Amino acid sequence: MIESKKIVIVVDSIDVNDSSGSKVNVALIENLQKIGCELLVLHYTQKNIQLNAIECISIPERKCNVLFLLSRMQRYFTRFTGIHLNKFVENVLGFSFVFLNDSNSIAAGIKDKRVKSYSPDIVLTLSKGASFRSHHALLKVSDFHSKWLAYIHDPYPFHYYPSPYNWTEPGYEQKIKFFNQLEN
Repeated sequence: MIESKKIVIVVDSIDVNDSSGSKVNVALIENLQKIGCELLVLHYTQKNIQLNAIECISIPERKCNVLFLLSRMQRYFTRFTGIHLNKFVENVLGFSFVFLNDSNSIAAGIKDKRVKSYSPDIVLTLSKGASFRSHHALLKVSDFHSKWLAYIHDPYPFHYYPSPYNWTEPGYEQKIKFFNQLEN
């Protein structure tokens, strides 16, 4: 018999109605529970969603910081001028202001005392589509690196996809460096 493991799962969303990636992630979470794993799910869904008999904590967005302010300023600038700055920002930073703020919000959720007191055997980060927020966030929390497993839902980078999906994403060089960090 397999020894039961305590697992913290960090995921963008557990809203099965928002994407196929979320459906896959919820199915994985539910199946881990079925085989007897003790689970604590941290999610950035921005809705209070609970899974049956699984402790789920919704991570709040951090709204009192420079990245949040920059993301909103950029959104309003685009809305009023029609000029999209994201390509420029991502070429410089590798990620958008929204992504970076979300990643910092998730990292703060991972550092929560409830997670540390849970004392997990494994920390599993799950992604959906091209969103790697949970992985990016866990890179900032070195306490759990030795227990970390990362599940990447869709392959990356996009410029290696077959036609018609083979487009070059802004900031792809920085994103490749990010994925190389995940390997180490």
